[in-house]
Amino acid sequence: MSKDKYYKALCILCSMSYFISYITRINYQAVISEIVAAEGITKTVASFAVTGLFITYGIGQIISGFLGDKIDPKLIMFIGLGSASLFNLALPFCPNIYIITAVWTLNGFAQALIWPPLVKILSVNLSPDKYETAVYWVSCASAIGTLSVYFFAPVCISLSGWRSLFIICGALGVIGSILWIACTSKMQLATSLPTVKEAQTPSESKKSIKLFDIIIVMLIALAAQGLLRDGIATWTPSYLSETFGIGTEISILTSVVLPISTLVFYRVTSFVMHRMGGNEVITGAVLYAAFAVSAVLLLLIGKLNVILAVLLLMICSGLAHGINYSLISIAPRRFKDTNVSTMAGTLNFSVYVGSALSTFGFASLTEAWGWNATIISWVSISLVGILLCLSISKKWKERLMK
Repeated sequence: MSKDKYYKALCILCSMSYFISYITRINYQAVISEIVAAEGITKTVASFAVTGLFITYGIGQIISGFLGDKIDPKLIMFIGLGSASLFNLALPFCPNIYIITAVWTLNGFAQALIWPPLVKILSVNLSPDKYETAVYWVSCASAIGTLSVYFFAPVCISLSGWRSLFIICGALGVIGSILWIACTSKMQLATSLPTVKEAQTPSESKKSIKLFDIIIVMLIALAAQGLLRDGIATWTPSYLSETFGIGTEISILTSVVLPISTLVFYRVTSFVMHRMGGNEVITGAVLYAAFAVSAVLLLLIGKLNVILAVLLLMICSGLAHGINYSLISIAPRRFKDTNVSTMAGTLNFSVYVGSALSTFGFASLTEAWGWNATIISWVSISLVGILLCLSISKKWKERLMK
């Protein structure tokens, strides 16, 4: 196989796998407003399953990251994809919301076995330019997966109820996981870079301390991003339904435009990043600032018209995903000469700490104080994100942008 064909095959396989990961992970969020209506439960109770998934997904990121640097990453990905698919197939047969919550919480750990090993595979097998291109297409696959779920969810609800969505996603996941292991087993994938051990100098020791400081701030900034990204994704259908009085099927279908904006904002993020000299952290600060402006506009004029509200939510969602693309998808390449899978997992863990807080937290905040309070909290969180990114931008450039 030529290098070009090898690159394309690897890119396609990783994109397919991440597509499967997304359709078997965010489908519950897509129908959560229908679950609330159909099962006669509150938003808070329905959110327990998503919160459970985010918690186990976040904790699992650290474990998965460590394993990705110790064990064959393609095998770890196969286990993750296959297990997630089986949990999706099991969920429609759960008799109540508590069993559903338990199954979906387990699904979170299965899903955690996918991203860190995927980053490891791409980073050690591709050049920096090829890596960035591959990660772009993998990120697009996640957006297309989200688009597919939010498009088919209302169809499934109308024809046979919300449970049928999980059967479809689970079946596709089983097929995808089999394709992954069958194809990658025939490819000679590197699992690590050759390393040369050198004694650590005092200068290198100081750099390690500085790197630790950078990572701590990044973890907090990424938790803020997780709050915003998944808070919007989870509760947009409810916001549209409660604000404009439209049915859950229509509100979910309206939300299908959110992942379309994500595809656009991946390109916007790449453009901003190159204008910022390739500095992923400065790029994050710029996108956080744009998010703050968009959220203020949503607060002030969003209730005037459903189309205007959807447009502003599209922009907010796209910007949040852009921050994720910059700091989670692109930034880990800076750690290629160390434990890249561990680093990717650690950073992604922080995102899902925020995600877990977003689902339960925004549900409780909305039920207690209304949507205006929730949107104000989005603005506040984005302002914190700006300050955090700016505080480490210079250190990031000095320490990692070599």
